[in-house]
Amino acid sequence: MFSTTGTVSSIILLSVSVIARDYNPLFLTPLIESGDSAGARRDATVRTMLPGIESFSGYITVDKFHGAHLFFWMFKSTERNWEAAPVIIWLQGGPGGTSLFGLFEEIGPFYVNSSLHLTRREYSWCKKYNLLFIDNPVGAGFSFTTQEAGYAKTEEDVSKDLYSFMLQFYGMFPKLAKNPLFLMGQSYAGKFIPSFAEYIYKRNAENIMGNVNIPLEAIGIGNGFIDPYNMMFYGDYLYQLGLIDHHGRSRLHNLEDEARFVFFI
Repeated sequence: MFSTTGTVSSIILLSVSVIARDYNPLFLTPLIESGDSAGARRDATVRTMLPGIESFSGYITVDKFHGAHLFFWMFKSTERNWEAAPVIIWLQGGPGGTSLFGLFEEIGPFYVNSSLHLTRREYSWCKKYNLLFIDNPVGAGFSFTTQEAGYAKTEEDVSKDLYSFMLQFYGMFPKLAKNPLFLMGQSYAGKFIPSFAEYIYKRNAENIMGNVNIPLEAIGIGNGFIDPYNMMFYGDYLYQLGLIDHHGRSRLHNLEDEARFVFFI
């Protein structure tokens, strides 16, 4: 099923990126800000690629001054009323990896088989949930900025951009604004997700009497790169599993000490 992991995705993403340069990006922020949410949804509707799979895609501007835009692709729940279904945001790691990897290779509604044909995935996360893939931070995947200053420099910058994205996203999909939201991701997203969750919590607290409240329900992180200094203890673990001998364990202990020294300084 995944015999073409990496190769096929690289071909697809390269092909799409080459094609994309010949077209103008679909900027949805002007429609959202004008109150035309129906127009934004209409323009962002993706042509049906497989029966029963419906989605929206486009760009939301998160920094007008520096021309920074986040690309997204959201899939409707295929087995529930999508307007009442919870929303999962998927953030890839890297940092700088496109979330389309998660879409095509991990949890999306389809993948590309060895014959380069789009194939429905049997166990997709968008059966019960609306699945929102965001190329994050600005500069990852198809997300881009027209100025150097538009790139995120800190985790707070990343969170601010994502928060701006979500406020506009709910302006585009107002019926989803009360549905439970889950932040999910892997690897370096183990830094993005807790930071963004905290940012949401603080903004919700500040707007407790207002109409801005992002319904964050929970977060989930797989293989998270959360605390590298204290995560560098694989030697004993691999030895206990029988995957390395005592020589390999000693070698890994030395490498772990070197890695912790680098992070410490």
